[in-house]
Amino acid sequence: LSEGQTLELTQLLEKVKGLRLIIASQAPLGIPGELLFCLEPLPVPPEGENTKEALLRYASVRLFIERARQALPEFQLTARNAEQIAALCRQLEGLPLAIELAAARVGNLSLAEMQKRWCHSIEWLGRRPTGAIGRSLQASMQATYQLLSPEMRAFFARLSVFRGGFTREAAQAVASPPDAPEALQELARVSLLQLEGERYRLLEPIRLFAESELKARGEMERACDAHLRYYLEAQGSERTARWEWLEAERANIEAALAWGMEQSPERALQLAVALSPFWERRGSGESVYQILCQLPQHLSDTEQQLQAAQVATNLAIRRGEMTQAQQLLEQFLPLTHRVPESLAAARFWTAAGFYYWMQGECECSIACVQRAIQRFHALGAPLDRAEALNHLGIALWIREELSAAACALEEALELAPPDTAPLLRMKVMSNLANVFFQMGLQERAEAYLVATLQLAQQLGDRRTEATLLNNWSVWLRERGEYARARELCLQANTIWQALHEGIGEAAALNNLADIAMHEGDLESATTLFHRSLERILCYRLFWYLPRVLQNLAELAERQGALDKAIRWQSARLFASLYYEQPNQVAPALQALAQLALKSNNPVAAARWLLLIEPIAGEPCPDTLLESVQSGLPAETLEALRQEARHARPEQLIEQLRPLTKELLTPFCESLDL
Repeated sequence: LSEGQTLELTQLLEKVKGLRLIIASQAPLGIPGELLFCLEPLPVPPEGENTKEALLRYASVRLFIERARQALPEFQLTARNAEQIAALCRQLEGLPLAIELAAARVGNLSLAEMQKRWCHSIEWLGRRPTGAIGRSLQASMQATYQLLSPEMRAFFARLSVFRGGFTREAAQAVASPPDAPEALQELARVSLLQLEGERYRLLEPIRLFAESELKARGEMERACDAHLRYYLEAQGSERTARWEWLEAERANIEAALAWGMEQSPERALQLAVALSPFWERRGSGESVYQILCQLPQHLSDTEQQLQAAQVATNLAIRRGEMTQAQQLLEQFLPLTHRVPESLAAARFWTAAGFYYWMQGECECSIACVQRAIQRFHALGAPLDRAEALNHLGIALWIREELSAAACALEEALELAPPDTAPLLRMKVMSNLANVFFQMGLQERAEAYLVATLQLAQQLGDRRTEATLLNNWSVWLRERGEYARARELCLQANTIWQALHEGIGEAAALNNLADIAMHEGDLESATTLFHRSLERILCYRLFWYLPRVLQNLAELAERQGALDKAIRWQSARLFASLYYEQPNQVAPALQALAQLALKSNNPVAAARWLLLIEPIAGEPCPDTLLESVQSGLPAETLEALRQEARHARPEQLIEQLRPLTKELLTPFCESLDL
């Protein structure tokens, strides 16, 4: 209210005995006897809560529906529009006037169009349509804005560059008020600013209004530049070492990165490189991921392009976005030949090695990381060499070359001091624990696992924590401690889902299915194995495929469906050959022979066993072969031996391809075999 209006109200209260006034205002009036009641925004449904029954519990949704029906009487909350209504209420931050103005337009705009327009401006809510109550949202904020001093208007407008809240220190650095505490207190007093603990926040409708004023003042570029500079200069400080601070600043970092990519890509790259460990361990979110995938295109320097592509490739692999990772490698790996001696090229080779072992192409992976290791050694980059050795150890572990894997990982551990490289050291220790367990060194494995898990939880490294919980679950399952194994695996899967990391989800689901199978709950095991298989095929995690196919074969055998077990085991053999996992070939052939024997088909059993040496390059188990040979005529055995001598992996792949495609296509229609 103006000073004159306030004076009139004061005089009215003095002259009319017993008069009581109810006044909605964004700021206290300062009238004697005034009582303040703070009206908070209406509660809004959280992300993911989209059912009709749940949404009707929220006042913001009920208000939207009530006002929408005034404009369009037949409007209803339905299963089809529930998610859009919930999202719109969240965008409007529960502000009643904003909700009423938006709802009044349902007859003219679709909900999707409202969401799209709201992301860019509040001007579409500028005029009050028929059915809305009171003045427009923009007019309401404009009235309060005009009461501010010129300096406060400038400060308020500059605050619009922040997303998701900010601290007093950040406001001082970016918006440059003469007195930040006093300025923030004044904006909070007139309800333009929300105080949430030690952080301040502009509600999104108010932020969009402030942003429009910032553009009108011609200060947008300068304010966004200051915003980017603040978060760039914060890297390496004590607060960025605490991931809780980074979690709180996610929205601001995304905004700074997006603006930097368009206006200052070199500085955006600096921010991306500095924060890549955080995003890899705690998840990036879809928006940041998309920005990082586009960033290399905005750079012109070859080494900078490789740096940006490495960050994006590593993140794509972590998320299971293998098609995107492949595209990045195909586009930028040739650039390494322009700067073959550079650190950026060697780091990109490491990323390529990571991609290839995730795809099951261990030979390619080993070649890439060994090339990187040589370059890191020449450049005197021990931490980068440790990273490459870690990937080498994993590739060797997948090939079941356990001693060599342990050597590579132990060398990596020596190069990663606990004080300067705790995250890298945790990764290596986690992988060493797994290798030691498979080597039968259980006490040593558990010692590494427990120490690493404690450190991961202390540092807030969610990815390593999930990896260790899943590994521990596997070990407990093998001991028969199913209840505890399931508990740990469910904890791991919750983290993987939050991180949007496909390989973790696939592994956790496979482990949960294995637990259910060993407990005799074959129905749950079937569902969980199928879900794991869907994720493996969706994310193209082909190195992990033979393991799940083996489990599905075992499940079918437990169900007494030997024909189905043979089909799954045949698909396992195909995947082992097609995706170059030689350590899986002999076990698959031997398993097929044993299933053939159980099916009273000794000829098929002998055929599979005789293929072990020419296809897998390993000797056939004598005991099993002798038991099969004893029941077959000599001429049949000789014919089978002749057939095996001429067998080639390529021929076997082609024989098994149709069956495998038939089995896997229902889980991934776009699968290309």
